Amino acid sequence: MMMTTLRMGWMPAVLLAVWIAPAQADLNEDILAARTFHASFDKGTDADSAKGDGKVYTVVEKKGKEGIHTDGATTHLTSGGLADSGAMKFTKGKAPWIYYKGAKNVSYTKENWKGSVAFWLKLDPDEDLEPGYCDPIQITTRAWNDGSFFVDFAKDGNPRDFRLGAFADLLVWNPDKAEVPEEKRPLLPVKKPPFGRNMWTHVAFTWDKFNTGKEDGVAQFYLNGHLQGSISGWNQQFTWKDEEEIRLYLGLHYTGLFDELSCYNRALSGEEMAHLYQTHEKLRPAKVTGLGQGWRALGGEDFVNVNCEPDTWKWTGGLAECTGKPVGVIRMKEPVKNCELVAEWRHLKSAGNSGIFLWATDASIKQLEAGKGRLPHGIEVQVLDLGYTEAYIRDHKKPADWFTCHGDVFPVGPVKMTPFPPVAPNGKRSFPSKNLTKGVGEWNHYYVRAINGEVRLWVNGEEVSGGSGCDPSSGYLCLESEGSPIEFRNLRIRELP
Repeated sequence: MMMTTLRMGWMPAVLLAVWIAPAQADLNEDILAARTFHASFDKGTDADSAKGDGKVYTVVEKKGKEGIHTDGATTHLTSGGLADSGAMKFTKGKAPWIYYKGAKNVSYTKENWKGSVAFWLKLDPDEDLEPGYCDPIQITTRAWNDGSFFVDFAKDGNPRDFRLGAFADLLVWNPDKAEVPEEKRPLLPVKKPPFGRNMWTHVAFTWDKFNTGKEDGVAQFYLNGHLQGSISGWNQQFTWKDEEEIRLYLGLHYTGLFDELSCYNRALSGEEMAHLYQTHEKLRPAKVTGLGQGWRALGGEDFVNVNCEPDTWKWTGGLAECTGKPVGVIRMKEPVKNCELVAEWRHLKSAGNSGIFLWATDASIKQLEAGKGRLPHGIEVQVLDLGYTEAYIRDHKKPADWFTCHGDVFPVGPVKMTPFPPVAPNGKRSFPSKNLTKGVGEWNHYYVRAINGEVRLWVNGEEVSGGSGCDPSSGYLCLESEGSPIEFRNLRIRELP
């Protein structure tokens, strides 16, 4: 059957770090060992490494000509890419096509073929794309519907669907060459994909059990390390003949930025895709992903409302959307003592305010449930948008010297904590040692370690703040609603003895 499946014990800090690091290092080594092609675009358009030809070509008068010959429509940037490195910029939909030769780079095999492709895009599809289908990438020897992979933006819709196509030989999937409705084609659409001019999006797809002669081929589609769904139940026979040239096209009718293209000789796992996204070498230092032994995902079923409205929080899969109104919290169903927490968050409006509470006391939670007060007593890990400082100075007419927007950690109520330096003027807040928070609309990554009365916070991969001597050192983990819409995702926890 043809299917398209969519998916909407304590140890010292030193030992813990040793426990986490080898697993991530092994993942990285395995991924690099499978890589057959990599173009970073940092120093130019030629690939950094390639099993085959690493040069870029342009289709000129139906033939390939080495280099880029597009009259300025496609250019190489020396900055503006990931971490402000090099990237490719596509400015016109109707421009000569550029490509890399796929032989050996895509590691094609005539039997039991498998592989992966990954890259990064930056654009606003609604504002930047021209009318019609737009393919940031297409791999084929013949045509889009005849032995071809492609990732494209649909020609219609607002926003447009973002789609993976895995089309076997035309005579295999459509032997009568009939007009087949899109919903019956080997296509996987993703609605409301996560793109924007102020953010990079990681795009990847894999294929496995292709060229087996059976209807068991599987292609999977990932965005920002998350599996979006799969195309399965098709006989995925790709007959790329020796006399045909495999071409890996970039930017067909596409307008936007493109960076960091890699190909692999096997289907990377979901864990590897998440690792690839979260620990990209240009985004170092590496972030803790929360995917190792003992970790589990947190969703709506793990939390109960304390003093918010029923519609304040909405959970869709691993995404938590909060309206910010009223001010209040939700808590985990059971109290926690020692744990590690991973959370990604982004504010949707400038000057947004929120937080994560650790070890919130049972007494304060009961007070909130009785309608007394708004926030619990515990250790707060601050979640502020960068615009909060400017708004505070404007509204209060005084310096914003008692807080930062980069990950303060502090006690609330009668709870005790000795803050790590640098310390706020009142002596209670641990100020961050670095300013690493990203602005409104961009995702931030928090890794929190709360063990034996000590709290440590990593912001976007680097440790910045924390405190010790916390009393109490057990209680509820809470998510805060405080006046402005915010989203959380990839909430994961590892509870320790």
